[in-house]
Amino acid sequence: MRYATLFLFTVLILILATSCHRRTVVVPVQVDYIITGTAGGYTAVDAKTRYFKIAEDLKKDTSKLYQGHQPALSEFRWDVVLPMADYTKAVGLLSSLPEELLKRNGQVIGRPMVDASYTDLRARYRGVDYSWRFEADLDKESAGIRDFVNRLQTDLPNK
Repeated sequence: MRYATLFLFTVLILILATSCHRRTVVVPVQVDYIITGTAGGYTAVDAKTRYFKIAEDLKKDTSKLYQGHQPALSEFRWDVVLPMADYTKAVGLLSSLPEELLKRNGQVIGRPMVDASYTDLRARYRGVDYSWRFEADLDKESAGIRDFVNRLQTDLPNK
């Protein structure tokens, strides 16, 4: 009887230990700027990308609508400053980039989905330029990454 009790106690401890989930802590970093655009999709209109830059203000690129490639930084023309209300909504993105992304510089993150767009992101952190491409299906990524990419799509104007 004593062995059965010890066995049941051991099994109970193992069940409790394996059912506890480690909480993921999202550590944000403050970046100097963010450049982002969303491209792809079903129609040719959706496949063209307009980029935004968040730094000391919020600017829209007016050089051209990019289609089929991710432009070099020298291709952008930041000559339109958007209203303060738009900047106020977007400025929080500068201080919320998940630190885990710094280890994934230059990567395509997530899986593509048919007729779904992707998000292009560039940032500068401590003098180093980073870039990522986020595909539409981010289900296997951390909650921090999913939340940040969602904010890139919701906190910027749709202009």
